[in-house]
Amino acid sequence: MSEFRGILHGFTTMPGMVAVICSAVLAGLLAIVVLLATHDPGVAGLAGLISFILSLVIGIVISMREIKRFLSSFEALFPAPGAKPPTG
Repeated sequence: MSEFRGILHGFTTMPGMVAVICSAVLAGLLAIVVLLATHDPGVAGLAGLISFILSLVIGIVISMREIKRFLSSFEALFPAPGAKPPTG
């Protein structure tokens, strides 16, 4: 599976959906704070959009690193194809 398809599949999993929801909440809260500070809805929307994208990308990168590190720690506990069956 390509890395891009893996990322797309990640959005359908529970951690992927949690990352999207958390990024959306962060974006909404930041947009509210910027709107209160500047009274400019365009700036607030842009700040929310940028924070959503950045937090989602950071979440994806961290998740992919953790998954790769976890998968590399697996030890195969089954025989390889063509191996002799265990005796005794």
